[in-house]
Amino acid sequence: MVHSDNNQMEWLGMTPNFILRKLYVRDPLELSLNGNRFLVYTGLKGMGWLRWGLSDISILIQPSQSILIPAIPEDVLFESENGLELLETSVPDLTGDTIEQMISLGIQPESIAGLGGEDYGKILKECIS
Repeated sequence: MVHSDNNQMEWLGMTPNFILRKLYVRDPLELSLNGNRFLVYTGLKGMGWLRWGLSDISILIQPSQSILIPAIPEDVLFESENGLELLETSVPDLTGDTIEQMISLGIQPESIAGLGGEDYGKILKECIS
């Protein structure tokens, strides 16, 4: 689990086909997107706002609601007054930022490889070695 002020990001799983993370938003949380893949955010608990794009598009996020963010190179901002829990689903960029981001956050290579299970973990070990 990665902590940032009052916000948290927990890596739940990673395979060749998808990444699943859980975000706990207590304070404004800004994420930079490089535009190389789409993201889907699904509300779990609480309510909050998702803002993105040059036009400052704002969407209310509630439990059981999913929002698709297209593959655009823009920042997204999550805000919530009383806390918001989300699932983030995307496809991985195994040759670039996904693994690099996990390593830069201090996640140990063994833990990264463990996200891929027994079969895919072997491939991940080769990517981060």
